[in-house]
Amino acid sequence: MAIRLPSKSKAPSTSTDSKTEEDGTDIPAMYEIGEVFLTVRELSQRWKLSERHIRRLIAQTRIPTIRFGRAVRIPESAILNRKYENLS
Repeated sequence: MAIRLPSKSKAPSTSTDSKTEEDGTDIPAMYEIGEVFLTVRELSQRWKLSERHIRRLIAQTRIPTIRFGRAVRIPESAILNRKYENLS
């Protein structure tokens, strides 16, 4: 089951601008509100690779991720917009 950010969240947009939190810290603009995030299992099923292999690629920073607490999620837009070649 893919995760979608709620429409009322304070998620940064995909523009190159950064936003500022109430405490003055900058938020990098990376993801749209409503962005779909995949679990490691969902991506492994899509790509027909083992979950371990996907986690290894994440550890090598070859697949972009975002963390929600301890949960690791992969933005679907990053998977669709970027060609991952020679990942095996």
